[in-house]
Amino acid sequence: MRHLLVPVDFSEHSSNALEFAAMLSNYLNMDIRMIHVLKAPVNVSKPLEKISGSPVEELAVQELFQQYLDKYTPLV
Repeated sequence: MRHLLVPVDFSEHSSNALEFAAMLSNYLNMDIRMIHVLKAPVNVSKPLEKISGSPVEELAVQELFQQYLDKYTPLV
């Protein structure tokens, strides 16, 4: 099975990319996988630590993912 991986940060650009991926996935008969991305910390003088949000932030991301699924599933 082939997949399209679409990075999502919930910006207008990632929304446009997801919409294009939905149309492309229909044409190529592929599944879409979304991954939430965060901007990397600018300070790289110390080692990168695991970035994890609070439960509230994680819930907000899940809700935004659901909104994207509701919006773009009809296109797929």
